[in-house]
Amino acid sequence: DANALFVEGETDNVGIGNNDPADKLHVYLASGQRIARFEANNSTSAHIAFKASNTSLMPTIGVKDEDLYLSTGDAVEAFRIDANGAVTMPLQPMVFAIRDSSRMTASSSQAYATVEFTEQIDVGNDFASHEFTCPVDGKYFVSFFGMVLNSGASWAIVNIQHNGTGKFSAYEDISSSDNGSNHISASGIINASASDTIRARFAGGDTNSKLHEGNYGGISIQLIA
Repeated sequence: DANALFVEGETDNVGIGNNDPADKLHVYLASGQRIARFEANNSTSAHIAFKASNTSLMPTIGVKDEDLYLSTGDAVEAFRIDANGAVTMPLQPMVFAIRDSSRMTASSSQAYATVEFTEQIDVGNDFASHEFTCPVDGKYFVSFFGMVLNSGASWAIVNIQHNGTGKFSAYEDISSSDNGSNHISASGIINASASDTIRARFAGGDTNSKLHEGNYGGISIQLIA
């Protein structure tokens, strides 16, 4: 077969199954679907590495048992799809934190104060000092829930801020006779750039408004697109 293996002398392009290779390696399969097989004599894994000329690092794509995986240039596995199609190792930036152990009291001046949290999950280590720093450009889903305790306060609010500017709020308008607890929540999507910050800030009508501590409140932030 004249097209079984062809080397173009002017370009050094190699063709398999064709005599006019458009790239350094150009494979054409006249029928069927599987064009190539890469197999290693290794019982653990097999992979293909890709390298640019300006770096010594080589990201890889390969198999471990029956799982498909991707690794970054420093050979750290970053993504895996198992044999059932489940994505088992996504490193998508995400944080979940609950309120810390201190009950917050609203300022008498109605000024906002940063809500303090205790992180539970932090994929990427992007949450510090009660603030999330966006690692990459993208759209981030933000969800907050909490409980406000009132003793004659007029209102309570938790404002979700992007770079110090309020984007959406969880708000409770409280009657003067309401001395109980009220649940508040809010969620939304923030279009952010790398190094932008997201945080929650609390305020109330007076010092009678308090934000409950512990697992009565929390925040989650996740990159979705």
